[in-house]
Amino acid sequence: MAEEQQAGAPADDGVVEELSPAEVATSFQEVVAEVKARRDHLDAIPDGPRPSAGPRAYKRRRYMIDLPLQLSYVGVYLSTLVLLGVGFLALNYVFAQVYQRALKIQTYGLGVDASPEMLLLGLVNFVFIMLLLIGAAVYAIIHSHRVAGPAYRLRNALRQVQARDYDHYVQLRTKDFLKELAEQVNLLNQALKAKDLVVSEAVLRLDEAAREAPPALAERLQEVAADLSDVVLPLEQADGEKPAG
Repeated sequence: MAEEQQAGAPADDGVVEELSPAEVATSFQEVVAEVKARRDHLDAIPDGPRPSAGPRAYKRRRYMIDLPLQLSYVGVYLSTLVLLGVGFLALNYVFAQVYQRALKIQTYGLGVDASPEMLLLGLVNFVFIMLLLIGAAVYAIIHSHRVAGPAYRLRNALRQVQARDYDHYVQLRTKDFLKELAEQVNLLNQALKAKDLVVSEAVLRLDEAAREAPPALAERLQEVAADLSDVVLPLEQADGEKPAG
């Protein structure tokens, strides 16, 4: 059995095959080429708003963007109006009772439980409350959209920053909220882009220094440059994530 194992394919002993100096140099030059392309791409990204990123350029086609957040807005508005409506109906009930008693005293009659005037008053109150609730629900959706929309775009912008993609600028609409937060995200985007530019330039300068240095020093410089390239090159975003725009 031992002779058969020796004659067969060699077993995997877990030893990792080391790259040759030529292969290491080729791999490092590929990294340097990627960093150089990254530097050129970052240098071409503008810091300010894009020509087509004005407040009117971005239109949201959906009003229900963040359903839980917007439904919470609607719930707060409607619950407040329900309380106001209950108080309004109670006030009208008291007024109706006083009116009926005054009418009985004036006519010396026995009166009726529901006169035409009271039915009309009840119908008017019902229509008023329903219109108020519908109007409040529509207003709550529109108002919450001015928060949910910017929050959605800022969330996507932070995902892009996390992936080291700085080619975007968050520009909100005129009536949107969270504009100060959007400005801070834009400043963070610009600062990280500037940092990556400096690090990319440092990698390229280390590559130039390694070309003129002795082999031992060149190897150390290449290791430092390779480590720096890991914090510069972009990361892949998860599937299904949309750009901030």
